[in-house]
Amino acid sequence: MTEQMLKAARWYRKDRHFAVIPVGEDKRPLIKWQQYQTEKPSLEQVEEWWSGKFKGANIGIITGAISNLTVVDIDSEQGREALEEITPEAMLTPTASSPSGGEHRYFKYEEGIGNAVRFLSDCDVRSEGGYIIAPPSENGRGKYAWKEGLSILEVAISALPEAYISALSSFNRDYSIYTIEGDAGKGESSTTIHEVSKSSPSLSTGVHKSLIPHGKRDVMLFHLANYLVKSGMSVPEVQTYLLLFASNCCEVGGEQFTDQEAMLKVKSALQRAEVRTRNLAEDVREFIEDANGVFMSTEVHKYTQVSTRKEKKNVSEILRRLVEEGIIERHGSKNGCFRKINKSLSLVNFADIEEGEPTDIRLPFALERYVEVQPGDIVTYSAPPNVGKTAIMIECVKLNMRKYKTYYWSTEIGQRNIRKRIAKQDQIPLNKWNFEFSDDFGDYKDAIKQDPDGLHIIDYVEMKGDQQVYEIPKILTSIHDELKNGVAIIAMQMNKDKDHSFGGQQTLAKPSLAVMIKSDFPSSKMTVLKAKNHRTDENPYRFQMCFKIVQGIKLIPEGTWEPEI
Repeated sequence: MTEQMLKAARWYRKDRHFAVIPVGEDKRPLIKWQQYQTEKPSLEQVEEWWSGKFKGANIGIITGAISNLTVVDIDSEQGREALEEITPEAMLTPTASSPSGGEHRYFKYEEGIGNAVRFLSDCDVRSEGGYIIAPPSENGRGKYAWKEGLSILEVAISALPEAYISALSSFNRDYSIYTIEGDAGKGESSTTIHEVSKSSPSLSTGVHKSLIPHGKRDVMLFHLANYLVKSGMSVPEVQTYLLLFASNCCEVGGEQFTDQEAMLKVKSALQRAEVRTRNLAEDVREFIEDANGVFMSTEVHKYTQVSTRKEKKNVSEILRRLVEEGIIERHGSKNGCFRKINKSLSLVNFADIEEGEPTDIRLPFALERYVEVQPGDIVTYSAPPNVGKTAIMIECVKLNMRKYKTYYWSTEIGQRNIRKRIAKQDQIPLNKWNFEFSDDFGDYKDAIKQDPDGLHIIDYVEMKGDQQVYEIPKILTSIHDELKNGVAIIAMQMNKDKDHSFGGQQTLAKPSLAVMIKSDFPSSKMTVLKAKNHRTDENPYRFQMCFKIVQGIKLIPEGTWEPEI
C-alpha cells in the first residue's frame, strides 16, 4: 500500500498537475499546507513526503485555482437525491466513493466559488482554500475509490453545472444578505446595518438597500450576468435585470454598484459565452476530421463532453452549419446521423502503384502468421490494469530487437523495474538485451521523431498535462502520422467490462491490428478486435488465444489461435 500511495501521489502531481499534500486517517493535513494553496509542491517534495516521514500517508488534493478543481462532496443518499434534482441530464465527471458511503464529484475550478457546508441537504463544496481526500486513500472504515466507469482515467473533468453554481450563489452562508437604513454605503453616522432573512419583506420595500459581504460583489454580479446569458435571455433583458440588481445592492463598507460596472459584467459574460461557443465549434470540427465515414450526434456529444440540453442544442446548430458548408451531410432516415464528405480524394494511375512489402515484425504467440504489419502501422494491445500489458510489451522487444532498432517508451515502469523483469528471462543474458529505454520522454510524437523508421514499444498511452481521455484517439493519430517505415506497438488501458480501450471506439480507427487482453481465470485471453491486413483467406477477427504469465515476463500459451466460440 505504501508503494501504491507514493505512485498515486506522483501521478496526481506529475500527470494531472494537482497540488497534493499528505493527510492522516483523521483527514487532517500532516504538514503546514497553507503555502501550497498558491504554490504547488515540487515532484521531489512529493516523493520525499511519501517515501520518507509520511510513508503510506493518505493523499489530499488542494482544491481551487491551484489544481483547477472544485469538488462537490455528497455525504448521504439524501444528499445524492437532492443533488440529482439539479444535475443536468447525462452529465459525466470523475466521481469517487468515500468510506462513509458518500461520493466526491470532481469539476473544473469555477472562479468565485469557495467552500460551502450543506449548500444542499448533506452536500458540501471544496474549492478555493479547501482540499479533498483522493483515491486510493483509506481510513479505518474503508477506501476512497473511483466509481466504476467514472474514474479520472475514463472520463474528462466537466465544468461545474450552472444549476450547481446557482444553488451555491443563493446559499445564505456564503452570501449573507443585509439591509441598510439611510444612504447606503456612504459611511454616515446615522447608518445602521441589520442582517435579515432572504425571504424578509424588508428586501422588497423602497427604503432598504441589500448589502453583500465585503469582497463578494464583483463575483456575484458576474455570476448573475453569466447565468442570465447562458439561460438564453436576450441582451436587453440581461441588461435590465442586472441594472435592477446593481441599483439595489452595494457592498458592506463600499460604494453602490454603478450602471457602468453592471454593463461591463454583461459584456464579460457575453464574451465568455462567445469563447465557449467558438471552442465547442473547434472541438466538433476536430471530431469530424478524425471521423471515419458515418457517425451519430451522440458520438459528438461524448467527444466534446457536453451534458446540458443547451450545450447539445449548440452542437446541433454547429452540425447544421457544417452541413450547409458541405463538410458533412445527413445520412439515412435516422435523426442525428451524418456522413463526412471526403473532398481530398487523391487519384493515381493503378499501373503506377508499387506493391508494398510487409514488415517481418514478430508478435506474441506468432500472430504474424495470420496478419501482416505494414511499414507505418500501429498495433495496439488493450487490457485492464494488472493483466499483463508490460509482459506483452517486453515480449515484443525480445522477438524483434535483433532485427530492428527498438525503443521502449514507458509511462508505468521505471528502468530498475524493467531491468528486474528482463533479468528473469533466463533464455537471454541481461547483456544481450538490445533496446533503448526511456520513462521521461515528453510527448509521444516527440518519441517517434527520434527514429520514424524504428520499432517503438509504448507502455502505455495515457493523458499528459491537460489532455482528457476523449483525446486518446488523437494521440494515436499523432503517433501514426510521425511514423515513416517504422512500427509502433502500443499498450492501452481499458475497463474490464468494455471491449475497447479508454478513449472509446475511435481508438480502433488508426491501428492496423488491435488485440484485447482480458483475465480468464486462472489464465488470460487475447482476442483480435481488428485485423486490417491478413495473410490467409480466413479473417482472424475475434481469434482467441489463452495463456499464462509466469514470473511477470514469461508467456506460456495454452492452446493455439482459434476462432471465438
